Amino acid sequence: MACTLSLAFLVLHGFISLSAAADSCQYYIPRGDPFSIPLKYPDLSSKELTWKHNEKLIFKRKNGKFKPGKSEDISNDGSLQLKDLKLADEGTYKAVVFNNDGIISTEKSFILCVMEKVSKPSVNITCSDKDIIFTCTLTNIEGVTFQWNQNGNPIDKKTEPHLTIPLKPQKKTDTFTCSAVNKVSTETSDTIKPICNAVSDSGGHGLLFGFDFLPMVCILAGGGGLVLLLIIITLVCCFRSRRKSQMRFEGNRFRPKVKRLRL
Repeated sequence: MACTLSLAFLVLHGFISLSAAADSCQYYIPRGDPFSIPLKYPDLSSKELTWKHNEKLIFKRKNGKFKPGKSEDISNDGSLQLKDLKLADEGTYKAVVFNNDGIISTEKSFILCVMEKVSKPSVNITCSDKDIIFTCTLTNIEGVTFQWNQNGNPIDKKTEPHLTIPLKPQKKTDTFTCSAVNKVSTETSDTIKPICNAVSDSGGHGLLFGFDFLPMVCILAGGGGLVLLLIIITLVCCFRSRRKSQMRFEGNRFRPKVKRLRL
């Protein structure tokens, strides 16, 4: 029982330590950027200075000589100059200044975190009967939060990659954007306009030719009926006219011919 409790304590302590380390960064820097870790120590001309990265010595100046490192690696106040930061460069940096007697005068530690910049997000739209569903997509969402904007104004408490908006209140002029944010950068999507059509409560079907569906069906049905009626009337008139012509022809055919008597 005691062994089990001890093991559980060690595992829990490990998780707590990892969480604390992840949250203890003093500086967040984008990958590829330069950065100066500020020591700001006055009058370093005659003092020994060392910098370590994760306990590995990366810079030492003593009696005007540099090994390892070179003069351009530090500024006049001892700040460490880092260039083209990589993910491997994150961690704990420790600066130690010694006086002329070799005694530690100043000792400072800094925790540096290097992160990728967020990529530009894109927005996909899904239409349902009652809602518009926006999805903000990008290549890497680790450590990213989202900010949605409607007509240029932030939508409060919307920090997830998905946004659901009721369909009916939307206007045709409404625009939306999604911003992806992490600790080192922010990128915003292109402005989009939703193109979903509302479905009425009575079970309508949205729009037809840009107008309400049911009125358009009624208009088209009425127009179709009128055209059909005109066709029928035309056919009847043609039939009657043809019938009269045929009867006139028959009457002329059987009428007896009367010969005139010449006086």
